[in-house]
Order: sequence, then C-alpha cells, then structure tokens
Amino acid sequence: MTQQALAVRFDPKGGEMAVYGGALVSAFMLSLAVAWWHIGMLIGALLCLGIVLYYLPKVLKRPALVITEHGLFVDGLGVLPWVVVAHAEMVDKAIRSIRNAEIHLTLTGPLENVLEPLAQKSIWRNYMYKIWSQPKPGSITFKMEPLWASPDEIFSAIQART
Repeated sequence: MTQQALAVRFDPKGGEMAVYGGALVSAFMLSLAVAWWHIGMLIGALLCLGIVLYYLPKVLKRPALVITEHGLFVDGLGVLPWVVVAHAEMVDKAIRSIRNAEIHLTLTGPLENVLEPLAQKSIWRNYMYKIWSQPKPGSITFKMEPLWASPDEIFSAIQART
C-alpha cells in the first residue's frame, strides 16, 4: 500500500505584512532618496528590501515541506531520504497558551553526508527564512508554527514513513 504525499506550504498570512508592507515602505523610501538625494533614505530603502527578501519564501505558493515515499523534501535544504532518519520526535512548547510545536529528527550521520542536495539551489536561499535548523551535528529541527497544516498531521505522516 502506497501512502499519498503530503505537501505543506507556509501559512499565506504569515509573511504578508513583512513582504508587501516592506516592499511598499522600501519603494516609498527609495523615491524619497532619489528625489532628495538623501543617502540615509537610500540605506533605509535597502534595509527594507533586505527584510522583504528574507521573508519572501513565506508568501510564495511553493511547498516548504513535502513528505513522500522517497523522503522528506525541505525547501532551501534538499531531500532527506527516510533511511537516514533514525528517530523522530515532536516537542510541544507553549508560550502564553500558544502552541509552538517542533519536530526533531535524529539522523544516522552528519547532515552534509546524508542530504540529497537540490539540483538548483541558489546562494540567496541560504539567507532567506527557513523552517529548519541544525542544533547539533546529526540532528535537525523543524518549526511547525509557520506552516499551513496541523503539526500532528505532519508528524503522523513522518512517523508513518520512518
């Protein structure tokens, strides 16, 4: 029996203010910088543009996390085959009764050795928003809060394949 793939994208409302509002402020500050020849406004416009580019993956419609039979695709990272996942655990953290779940995966080796890299990974993606972090070699942590699916649904799909 084959299981269906689960593709999860970012919550569309999670980054709208930072991206669209930041783009608007950046354009306004750039127009003032050009009109007044003011270097401070230009620097401010570039800083706002940097914020826009950092949060841009949160408003794109492409999936941030895809769980398939082959492995776990993570946007900006690559594909983790299921054979390299030794253990999966969900950790619930609550801040003022708001659930911030994380999924911790223990890998069979260092991330650099077990990862199937993306075919077309741009250098800019390293500096953009991502849901994963590597707290120590051989493990990886995923934040579930910015995703547009239930943490329980994502974790059960991961557990079914490990």
